[in-house]
Amino acid sequence: MGGRRRMHGGFRASRGALPFWNRIRRYPMAIADVVKVTSLTNVDVYNLQDEKVGTIQNLMIDAERGCIAYAVLSHGGFLGIGDKLFAIPWSSLGLDTDRGIYTMDVSRERLENAPGFDKDNWPNMANEEWGRRVHEYYDAEPYWLHV
Repeated sequence: MGGRRRMHGGFRASRGALPFWNRIRRYPMAIADVVKVTSLTNVDVYNLQDEKVGTIQNLMIDAERGCIAYAVLSHGGFLGIGDKLFAIPWSSLGLDTDRGIYTMDVSRERLENAPGFDKDNWPNMANEEWGRRVHEYYDAEPYWLHV
């Protein structure tokens, strides 16, 4: 991975890596730090082609299971006006600690066609059917199957 450390997120299940919550025990605390939520928001997201695809605006916490369910990505628009929001499964993101960015395996075109929502009309993210559709779109295994 060229010196990049991935933490606080997971690899897609198709890559054969363990989910974030299972990897924590395998790494020293220096890598699996407990961090402030505010340090995980307002962070840019780049795809594997090194194109900026958006910025993480918020995190959705599953309080019952005690985990981060989704990162809310803002994409498009200008100066925050006209942005579309996307719920990204937490396991679909990696954190490049050297650059201070998130990484994600998604093309701009695929993201633009992803199920999104308006800042004034959020979906019910606790709805399992909605969650399955989002996870399927990003080829991620639903987090609630592992918690």
